[in-house]
Amino acid sequence: RYLLLYNFIFLRVLDYFIYLFGHLFWAEKTMAQNIEAIFEIEVSIRELAIHLVKAYEVWFSRYTSGTFGEQTFLPIQTYSTFVNRLEQAQNRWSQLLRNLSEDQLNASFYYWDFGNTLQERKLLQVLTHLPLHSAYHRGQIALLLRQNNIKVHPTDFVIYKPVI
Repeated sequence: RYLLLYNFIFLRVLDYFIYLFGHLFWAEKTMAQNIEAIFEIEVSIRELAIHLVKAYEVWFSRYTSGTFGEQTFLPIQTYSTFVNRLEQAQNRWSQLLRNLSEDQLNASFYYWDFGNTLQERKLLQVLTHLPLHSAYHRGQIALLLRQNNIKVHPTDFVIYKPVI
């Protein structure tokens, strides 16, 4: 199972997700730098940024333990706490991706949602959801930053240039 990436590069599906999450982590670190000056002032920006971290934590806990995880409920009130939790979440996902097999991508896992209903997903669905979810909310944050006359450094996938 291979994907054709731009410039005619063939990647295994798992390698594609490792590459995609590399961009995701870079984009969110860039976003974190963009919001540093306003994080503790602008509530809407802070709440969106925290939501991204908690989404990482929830989905990681759901995949690894079937629950939403206690850390999700720990408060994030300062910029330094936000950056620390973001880095921890990114490190957990990065390690998980590096230790996965291709077969695990399509395997089902089960978890309890916030309504206490048992749900079934494939890891492939979550690995697709998280970057899309992040891009959506990073766009909202970028708009709010621009409305506050704060320069926004781009996080577009096409400008991310790691070595493949």
